[in-house]
Amino acid sequence: MVIFGLSLLCVFLILAAQYESWTLPFSVLLTVPVAALGALAAIWLRGQVNNIYAQIGLIVLIGLAARTRS
Repeated sequence: MVIFGLSLLCVFLILAAQYESWTLPFSVLLTVPVAALGALAAIWLRGQVNNIYAQIGLIVLIGLAARTRS
């Protein structure tokens, strides 16, 4: 959970620097929880384990979900 929080903070700071605004990245990051919950639901429905590969994939998904809206 700490790594996911730090990755969200890092993505937020990068987006804030890119947009030169502190409020605009919030609308971009609203898609991140939906994407992460969808990925976790898919892992759970398939009966897979939440191992290091799944966690790295979730971190990549956070970056991709934030990037597609910009």
